[in-house]
Amino acid sequence: MAVIQTDKWYENADANFDNILEKLPFKSHSISINELENILLTHGLHPNFNSGKNLIKILQNKEIWRLIKFYYQKYKRIWKGPDIPIYILPMNTRSRSLMRDTNGKSGVAFPEALYLFLSDQPTKKEIEALFVHEYHHACRFQAIKNKVPYLTLLDSLVMEGLAEHAVLEYCGKNYIAKWSRMYSEDQLKYWWKRWFYPNLSTRREKKLHDLLLYGRKMFPTMVGYSVGFFLISEFRKEENFSTKAFIGEPAETFLLDLD
Repeated sequence: MAVIQTDKWYENADANFDNILEKLPFKSHSISINELENILLTHGLHPNFNSGKNLIKILQNKEIWRLIKFYYQKYKRIWKGPDIPIYILPMNTRSRSLMRDTNGKSGVAFPEALYLFLSDQPTKKEIEALFVHEYHHACRFQAIKNKVPYLTLLDSLVMEGLAEHAVLEYCGKNYIAKWSRMYSEDQLKYWWKRWFYPNLSTRREKKLHDLLLYGRKMFPTMVGYSVGFFLISEFRKEENFSTKAFIGEPAETFLLDLD
């Protein structure tokens, strides 16, 4: 299926926000259309159809669908990745905090599909970094498919850490996310011992999982992502690491003593 021509959906005279959502594969994710809507809005989907439609036209002029197809073919070949649909959708440019924190690009990965949210702000290399991160998730989902229904906080930390180290390997240090260098080593080690290590077996569907991973309420912003990146950084000091070699490695492999 690969890159879906979502731009054509917005050109339909009868198109609106709801029927765009109806075209997305929510049933394959085993969730309702309302649940998918909430997930996509949280990760960056533009909530206004007309503004999103205008942004889609800008992305068309920049040949974004062609660009994503090129990245998909490149990394599918390198990583022997899955053939899944990739949906390019307009970024919520009205959210100043989201635009500032993501530089106008975001995404979310399911085992069955990728969703990329783009504005006209990121460069081609920044878009490649986004694609590398999200498609790495899809490749890892494929590699550990038997465990996907039972993912834990440890799995999520490793998932995010590996994906951003893939960005480091294939795009360079200038393109890794802000959260990867947001906190000091001492802070990360302290939080690892206090919050993360005692809760590594917390299942993904539990509230505590997302509180820790995304850094919500009392927890520092994106702290779980930062800890995941740090965990893989420490692992790389002791192992001959490459993204391709470790893409399907069990999460427990990366569990180190961070004293």
